[in-house]
Amino acid sequence: MSNPVYLTADELVARWNNRVSAKTLANWRAAGEGPEFIRFGSRIAYPVPKVEAYEAQQIFGSTKAHKARRMAEKVSKQAPAAVSIRKPRRGRPRKSDLSQAPASRASVDKGAALSPPDLPGACPHCGVGAQYTAFDCVRDVGVDETDGRFADVSVLKCRSCGALWLRYHFEIEAFTASGRWFRGLIDEATAISICPAEAFGYLQGLASHAFGGSFFGHAGAVRVKPQL
Repeated sequence: MSNPVYLTADELVARWNNRVSAKTLANWRAAGEGPEFIRFGSRIAYPVPKVEAYEAQQIFGSTKAHKARRMAEKVSKQAPAAVSIRKPRRGRPRKSDLSQAPASRASVDKGAALSPPDLPGACPHCGVGAQYTAFDCVRDVGVDETDGRFADVSVLKCRSCGALWLRYHFEIEAFTASGRWFRGLIDEATAISICPAEAFGYLQGLASHAFGGSFFGHAGAVRVKPQL
């Protein structure tokens, strides 16, 4: 039998003798950590060459070298991200597009945590500028293919207050600076039942939600739905 070209998450867990769980792999995918992966529709797969390359990066000659790598990664994550404000795009955005700019576009530092009034329902650790390390991915909802967006949809849980958040992220690979993400509070029942195609409308219906990414030119802000 020929060697597999791709590994599922469970197969990768087995390859590593259960030293890493499937939940940890999901957290890594949400945080941009771990071995690179690809999607086949709603399915996750890890190319074996990418897994082997990641494994090679985890080989250390000494405990000192390992600690130095971990410290460098920690400092890199804690360093404030530069925030740039892009000039407004020409033309008016479509009202039906979740990516339309809100009335308030105040930019915030990626490492900063905003107080609850800036994003109702958020604790100081899961505000607009919260790092992905502040959350656990509790459900990989899947991919929303509506209008060719192929957006990744997941449910995150704040490690500090336990609040559940629906995260919606997509980018258009043919264009630079097209990445955008959206995050809004979601109750447990809806988090369990929601499907990828429903996530777009759910976030549109919230009174407010966080958004950011290279498309907007900032690391995070709050979109407040106008009150009628």
